[in-house]
Amino acid sequence: MTKASKRAGKSTLVDPGQNAALAAGAHSDPFAYLGPHQIAEGRWVLRIYRPGIGQIEVLPPGGEDKPLVLAPMGSEGVYAIELASDPGAYRLRLRNAGTTWEEHDPYRFGPVIGELDEHLIGEGSHLRFWQVLGAHPMTLEGVAGTHFAVWAPSAQRVSVVGDFNHWDGQRHPMRSRGATGVWEIFLPEVAEGARYKYEVRGADGT
Repeated sequence: MTKASKRAGKSTLVDPGQNAALAAGAHSDPFAYLGPHQIAEGRWVLRIYRPGIGQIEVLPPGGEDKPLVLAPMGSEGVYAIELASDPGAYRLRLRNAGTTWEEHDPYRFGPVIGELDEHLIGEGSHLRFWQVLGAHPMTLEGVAGTHFAVWAPSAQRVSVVGDFNHWDGQRHPMRSRGATGVWEIFLPEVAEGARYKYEVRGADGT
């Protein structure tokens, strides 16, 4: 692929409106946009939102390093790359200000709360709500971390914040479980005892 075709293709991988919502901390469905998504037969896109990072690379398991490309103007902080297949259990390599580190992407993991819990919560008959909500250390898809969940039925957006993300509500917006009013996210490598809170954007947008 030529440099010109790479530049031309970038605009098809991102949506300026969704990028703006992420930057404003107002995106209500980040899992539908971030992480890996199939966009056509033999075409996948991987999107990462990390403002202020100098370079991001995706490290597929057993594959070559594939540098993510910073999206076009109007999408500051969103990185994207087109792939020929699902990247699988990838990790990210980040570089900024002379420092390099690797981490998992929370937006590649599926939901934790199951259909039975979702049904019981929806009808108001769940008898062990405390086992679903709050922070629970666990291992998901072979990766240790913590599952966070909170009931906020009127919220437009909920994020989990803590020492692990510098208390930045833009970093980890959560997945809405629809009519249940529950929001959840699994954060890899966040250990038991981590300090956290939930940042909630209410129905009035504040």
